[in-house]
Amino acid sequence: MGKTWAWSSKYISAFEAENEAYKIPQTLTFRECMIAKTIKDNLNGSSKILVTTDGGAYLGNSVLDAYFTSDNLEVLVINDASWNALKNVVFA
Repeated sequence: MGKTWAWSSKYISAFEAENEAYKIPQTLTFRECMIAKTIKDNLNGSSKILVTTDGGAYLGNSVLDAYFTSDNLEVLVINDASWNALKNVVFA
């Protein structure tokens, strides 16, 4: 390919800021937001590649307030093993 990841949007649609981010909410948001910033900085603004959250272990830590104000997170992934928790968000 001969391209850096920043120039590979044909092959890469998004980077996840942190995998398996099941931590204390304050630690989780700090880490995800800082990792997202690092990813965006390394993409040098030259990329169409998005940066996403991990989705967390359950709905409550998938949509933490800090994610909505981060300049570096472009997609918030929601996750929960309980359909009852998700149906109110998905079908609101």
